[in-house]
Amino acid sequence: MVIIITILIVSIISLISVKLLNENINEKNILIKVDKKIVKEISIDKSVDKKYSFNFGREKGFLQVKNGKVRMLQMNDDICPRKICSETRWIENSKDTIVCLPNKIVVSLEATDKENEDIDVLSF
Repeated sequence: MVIIITILIVSIISLISVKLLNENINEKNILIKVDKKIVKEISIDKSVDKKYSFNFGREKGFLQVKNGKVRMLQMNDDICPRKICSETRWIENSKDTIVCLPNKIVVSLEATDKENEDIDVLSF
């Protein structure tokens, strides 16, 4: 019983610590890649509330940024018939991604604070 309670307490403390580290990252970069090539890089913070466009092939895609979160807006049915990328939730943490396979688009968030970006595990 003691071991289970200890594991639960350590798990809760770890989750809270990781959440606080992600909240402390104020500035982020949105990387938009088409066919593995960066086509646009946008620096944002929590105050940005704006729509951005980017080109892929002969088409145009749109992102919405609000409160430090990013989402892909819907594209025409001819371009993206299943609309999985636009139905993806808002991304907000470093290394979160939105992927549109038919168009080879990957949208990811990267922390500009390189100290916090490399943290994978916290130990006590």
